[in-house]
Formats: sequence, C-alpha cells, structure tokens
Amino acid sequence: MPTSAPSTGVAINHKDTSTAHAFVYRTREAPGQGSAPIFGSISLVVTCWPAHPVPGRRHGSPGHARACGHADAFAVAPDPRDGCIRPMPKSTWIFASILSALLLLGIGFLQVREAGRARSAAEDASADSRRFAEQAAATNAALVAEVLALREQASELEQQVAQAAKAQQGLEQQMRAELDSRDVTISELQGKLTVDILDRVLFPSGQTALMPEGQAVLLKVAKVLSQFPKRPVQVIGHTDNVPIRARTPDGFTDNWALSAGRAVAAVRFLVERADVDPRRLSAAGSGEFRPLTDNTTPEGRSKNRRIAVVVLPEELGTADLPKPGTLLPAGGEPEPKPAGPAVP
Repeated sequence: MPTSAPSTGVAINHKDTSTAHAFVYRTREAPGQGSAPIFGSISLVVTCWPAHPVPGRRHGSPGHARACGHADAFAVAPDPRDGCIRPMPKSTWIFASILSALLLLGIGFLQVREAGRARSAAEDASADSRRFAEQAAATNAALVAEVLALREQASELEQQVAQAAKAQQGLEQQMRAELDSRDVTISELQGKLTVDILDRVLFPSGQTALMPEGQAVLLKVAKVLSQFPKRPVQVIGHTDNVPIRARTPDGFTDNWALSAGRAVAAVRFLVERADVDPRRLSAAGSGEFRPLTDNTTPEGRSKNRRIAVVVLPEELGTADLPKPGTLLPAGGEPEPKPAGPAVP
C-alpha cells in the first residue's frame, strides 16, 4: 500500500523490508501558506535503504528529513554509512535540469520542423490548387469564347441561308414574271433554277442561228440575270433522238454536235448582245441523252428539243477567274506579278 508525505516531499513504495522505490520531490513550507511544490513533477528514482538505525523511525516518514538535518534539501538519498538521508548536490539537479531543457528543446525543435513541413506542404497544395483553378478558368474562358464565336457563325450562316432563300425566291418570281409563255418552263431544285426554252422559239430546224423570237426570250433572261451578278449560269443544249441523216446547213452531223452548237450560240448572244459577264457563263451539249419526256411522240420530241439556262447557287460562282483578256501561260494559271524590290 503506497504512502505519501506531502509535507516533507517524500513518497515511498515498499516492495519488501529491505528495498523500495522512492519518488522524491522538494517542497518548501511558506509561513501561513502550507507546503507548496517548487519543482512540480520532477522526480528521481533512487534505491531505498535498510531499516532506519533510529528505533521507531523509518526512511521517508514524516519529520524524518527535518530530523536528519536536511529540511531544505533539494533531494534525498540514503547515506551508505548509516542509512540516513542526505541532501543531493545542486550540481546533480542542475545537470538534470539542463538535460530536461535540452530534451524539451529537442522535442520543440522536432515539433516546429514538422509544423514547418506541414505548412510547406499545405502552401504547395494551395499553390497547386490556385494554378489548377487559374488553368480551369482560362480553359473555361476559351471554351466560352469559342462557343460564342460558333454561335455568331451559326447566326451568320442562318442569315446567309435566309438571304439565299429569299434571293432564290425573288429570282424565280422575276423569271416567271418575265417569261410568261407556254414555250418556257421554270423549275427549282437544290438551289438551282432551270429555265427550259423550247427550240421552236429559238432556232430553225437543224440550225444554230437564233430567231427573233428566241432573241427576245434570251434578252428577258439576261435582264433578270443582271440583278444577280454573282450567280454563275450554265447553258445546255438538248435534242430529241431522231438522228441527223445528212450534214446540216451549219455543218453538224449528229445531235451531240448540234446541241453543243446551239448552246454556244445562246452564250454568244448573252455576252455580245445582252452584256452578261462571260466569266459567269459556260456552254455544254447533251444531245438526246437527257430527255424530259418520251421521244416516241411528236409532242414528246418537241419538249426534248430545248435550251436549258441553269442558274447555279452563288457559292459556285467564278469570282476567282481572271478578267476577260487576261493572258494565261501554257499551264493555265495567270502569270504571277513581278516581285517588288527587296526590303533591306
């Protein structure tokens, strides 16, 4: 059973009659205030001693330290000569205090170093987070700008499509208003407007010379085309399937050559008499191979003998072609302009 002596500052735990472990700390009695600990929890473990030589007393009992003459001792330890407790030297306590201070300083240094490492790691993590946030913000801003640009492009394309549809509708309406004739048919497909003019109002049989009635029709066509200057025009000649038995007055021996000659004649008239930009025009002959209807009846063959004026969409325009009169080299490309003087 452990015993304690707060007034003398000694606590002794006995294991047997000869040895014990003593936990000693100093106390000082202040007048009228009782005992007050000075060193707190500082303790030393010493080996106990045999029975006290003075009958009726034991080491560590109340009043023992004062009776032995060391009431103000910093620590107690048994004297091997008589077993009495003697004061421990102050140097021992100073050395122990220094060791304790060094130990506390070491622990404090380790704690400060770990705290510094933790703070550095936290700062690095915070910096990484800021960089990631900045990168995410920049990426988001770029994506937002790209989305806005795409929306703007989509809006522009929608406006262009609406304008093209409106222009196409206006072109068709004007063509129908100018060419109100049973010998002219107008059709629209995928942005292309086709004006089919029967050959009986354009050419005599087997010839390529335009008749006055045909010239009047082409002048009306050119009048409408002048309002849409960026749209290319293709003129295609067509015939029925009746073969040419002899050479025509213009020297044609088959329907293919005749259809091409009539297309060229219409293009020449549009350029020379109606002032249509030749860069917009092209001529082609299809012979009897693209009929509108059956060639087994006279009515069907009459419908198949025609000139088709095809007005193409604006995006197929020929604005990149050289101006009329520009000489091209053998490769077909315009000669490059001479380079200016070298800049030093």
